Amino acid sequence: MTKIFTSKIFHLYFLAYFLIVGGVFMVVLGFGSTILSEIHYYTDKITGVKYVLDENNKSDTGKTGIFSQVFNREVDLKPVNQDFSIIIEKIGVDAPVIKNVSVVNEKEYFEALKKGVAHAKGKSLPGENGNVFLFAHSSIEFWKMGPYATVFNQLRRLENNDIIYLVYQGREYKYRVFNKLVVSGFDTKPYDLDYKLGSVLTLQTCDPPGTTFNRLIIRAYLVN
Repeated sequence: MTKIFTSKIFHLYFLAYFLIVGGVFMVVLGFGSTILSEIHYYTDKITGVKYVLDENNKSDTGKTGIFSQVFNREVDLKPVNQDFSIIIEKIGVDAPVIKNVSVVNEKEYFEALKKGVAHAKGKSLPGENGNVFLFAHSSIEFWKMGPYATVFNQLRRLENNDIIYLVYQGREYKYRVFNKLVVSGFDTKPYDLDYKLGSVLTLQTCDPPGTTFNRLIIRAYLVN
């Protein structure tokens, strides 16, 4: 009788242990990329890393020594694609932009988002009057979405007057943030808005990361 009771207790402990370990594994698997993104952001803040647009095609910052290479250092962001790319110094984003991607064809935009940030088909291009509408992942399912699954994870860090750069056909366009809001996942107003008297950049991503409940919207106006 004692042996049977002990065996049952052992199996219950084993089951509990298995469930706990399995739960931790699923959390790490599901939210690992988001956690790593947060760690990376705060590590950069603590060590004083500053991302800057490399406008002069520099090869390095000229700093030497262990501490200068780790603390208070500048990291040059060079456009990964001169045809179309986006750089956000504040959050270290440097990604290609895939042009003219359908927002209603799921297969098409999922394939595009594996390669970078997507530019909505039919919307304005950098420098043109109207709504330059770009969207990208802030996904927790990084194993499905490719290397750009978390490219917009830190987009919520942007505030008014922060700068966003677009490079299009070899030319640089500088945009200044003037609005940030969260809308319902079914709200199409940020996409539908048009601007007749200037170029406005709209960035959209899922909020919170990995969900489809809401959309985080960042709007910026063309400076140059």
